[in-house]
Amino acid sequence: MARTTIRSEDIADGEILVADVADDSITNAKIKSDAAIAATKLAGTLDLSSKTVTLPAAAVTAHVTAFDDSYILDNLALLSFKTAVNGSLSKFSLVDQAIDEFTDADGVDAANSTNETLSGGVWSGATWGYIVENRTTGSNVITVTGTQVGGGTFPALVNNTYNSGRTWTDNYDQTGKYVRFDWGSGNAANVIEAKLYGETNMTMIGGFVCKWQGSNDASAWTDIGSEGLLLNGTGTGSELNTPTRTETVFATNTASYRYYQIISTGTYPTNSAGHSWMEIQFKEVTAWNDLTLQSVATTAEAAPTKGDVVVLMGNAAGTATLNTDFKFYISRDGGTTWTQATLTDQGDQAGGKIIATAHNVDISSQPSGTSMKWKITTHNQASTKDTRVHAVSLGWS
Repeated sequence: MARTTIRSEDIADGEILVADVADDSITNAKIKSDAAIAATKLAGTLDLSSKTVTLPAAAVTAHVTAFDDSYILDNLALLSFKTAVNGSLSKFSLVDQAIDEFTDADGVDAANSTNETLSGGVWSGATWGYIVENRTTGSNVITVTGTQVGGGTFPALVNNTYNSGRTWTDNYDQTGKYVRFDWGSGNAANVIEAKLYGETNMTMIGGFVCKWQGSNDASAWTDIGSEGLLLNGTGTGSELNTPTRTETVFATNTASYRYYQIISTGTYPTNSAGHSWMEIQFKEVTAWNDLTLQSVATTAEAAPTKGDVVVLMGNAAGTATLNTDFKFYISRDGGTTWTQATLTDQGDQAGGKIIATAHNVDISSQPSGTSMKWKITTHNQASTKDTRVHAVSLGWS
């Protein structure tokens, strides 16, 4: 019997129905390999439950959004910072990660760092020193105001010179009484200690509660340290070289303020003449230096190709521009070769700490190695731009 070829173009839609074709009479072998069945020829719902459907990988990945785990990595680093603080730990290492909260200097390579100063768990290039801030002439005049015994005005405090001192009023209730120091318009200082000099001719009482505060407008005040103050006179009017007390309760202060004040928050235990001193000196930043801070090495399990960074930094004065005034570098060969990470500001933590991150930093072009290090450099440091480093997390893969 002669065979007749029926072409698709010779058949009008619907002329050959499924019901007209015997079961299994059209087999896979009789369908051309390049034949395509239009979607309009298929039923609206296909039951493929008994079939195995194989799709090319590209057909799947093209419709899948890549998961961004950078926020999880950032939060893990921040959680680790908290763990380091709560556990009073210094530098410690995780798998593929090293974190340092700077509770001490163990994680910093001093031999390869310059101008590094650690104060209150914060690194900077600042240099601190005691300055006699009670002078009344010169370039750094401090104006002192407060409540004196009898309501009189405050006399000037002059270095190593006897005078009537600073005194709170002489009654039981001292709440709200203060002595305030003003660095002057346009000036600010990062103060971390104060030395109080007194003498036995003025009563030095003990037991009342006070706190130190800082402000830039004399209206909104930030608490920077509080304590129950205990003072006793130990010298005479001519022996002012030995401080009666050194205030260290605000040693972790990293901000610069125009105004500082010591204010009473309680009452005296006895009816006394009051609290007095002859002179006060402040420990503040005396020089601003560009910082190079390099970590000690942490050994990776294998040579990594990428680095991940989370760093907490802060501005004691001014605003540092990331990647210009504040730079971060990664090395996998122990500090011989460095790759700069491009930092991004992810927002602020409490206390004005800025969360800066960089993810998937390509370090594959560096000589192969497993000796992981980070390096931070600050630039353009001055009284108007004082940058601090609070904590660092470096991860790798």
